[in-house]
Amino acid sequence: MLSNQLLDSVRYVVNEQGQRTAVQLDMEIWEMIRHLLGVVDEVEAEVGRFLSLDVSQWTAAQQQAYAQAKQAIQNGRQSNEPRILGLFSGLIEISDDFDAPLPDEAAFWGEETDEYGMTNTP
Repeated sequence: MLSNQLLDSVRYVVNEQGQRTAVQLDMEIWEMIRHLLGVVDEVEAEVGRFLSLDVSQWTAAQQQAYAQAKQAIQNGRQSNEPRILGLFSGLIEISDDFDAPLPDEAAFWGEETDEYGMTNTP
């Protein structure tokens, strides 16, 4: 739902002095707000978990990358600042053969598939 649609669904209760004393929301909007607040809580918990990782067994390069990412997350950024590309660069390594077929790929996809995993039989 677009923000203007959300705002259009809000109704105010105004007292005799013209002051807003209450807000009425459609139940659907209220449930959406509750859901979004729940998502925010989940994200906050996951960020907290990331910030408290035990990195003692990581390589020095990974520990340095983690420290930089952790500092950037803790400092936050202003809305007018650009996003930090590659924030988590150096924390994981991707194998050179990441896109190579798996040894048991025929068992998973079947024998009648092309290189994209699409079935060749009608």
